[in-house]
Amino acid sequence: MNYIISDIDQYYSTFEYPQEFIISIQKGIVDWGSWYIVPEQRAKQRLIGLMKRYPNRKLIPFAKRDDCDDIACFVEIIHDFSSPGFEQRQEYTSLKQWISIITE
Repeated sequence: MNYIISDIDQYYSTFEYPQEFIISIQKGIVDWGSWYIVPEQRAKQRLIGLMKRYPNRKLIPFAKRDDCDDIACFVEIIHDFSSPGFEQRQEYTSLKQWISIITE
C-alpha cells in the first residue's frame, strides 16, 4: 500500500516527505494505536479538502484518528472541519517528537 502522495509537487512544489516518515513506512510502522497513517488516496482527498477549507495554510495530511476529526499534518494536529482560525490543535518540532508523544 502506498502512503505517499505521488504527485504532491503539483500541490506544494517545495515539500519533501521527512526521512523519518519514509523510514517508518519502509519498516511497516503505520499504526500507533489511535493514530494511523492514511493511504495515498485518502491523504490526497484530505489534502484537497484542507486546501479548500484552510486556503491560507500549507497542510499536508499523513495520519488520522477515527474517534474524531483530528488529522496529523507535517507536523501539526488539525481538527478538520472546524472554522478557519479554530482548526489548530497542536504543533510539533518534528515527526519524531509527534510519534514519541502519541506513543507514550
